[in-house]
Amino acid sequence: MDSDLGFPKCTSIAAGKRNGAPAFVAQTLDIPRFYHGHQAVLRIRDEREGLGNARLHDPGRYRRQRLNDRSVGVCVNA
Repeated sequence: MDSDLGFPKCTSIAAGKRNGAPAFVAQTLDIPRFYHGHQAVLRIRDEREGLGNARLHDPGRYRRQRLNDRSVGVCVNA
């Protein structure tokens, strides 16, 4: 826990596709210990739009971290 802010710090990083290497996005997600082991990644496909995405969820909490198959990733930090 960060003594200056009173909560843990999350970090996000992303890099675009370059010279044949794929793009990537990563995030540390400093959540309270009581959530550990209860997270789920939901893979959702919209057949009408032909769009697939993955979302990280915890029980009872709405998360904003998402990735889709059109090269868009969202990471939200405190």
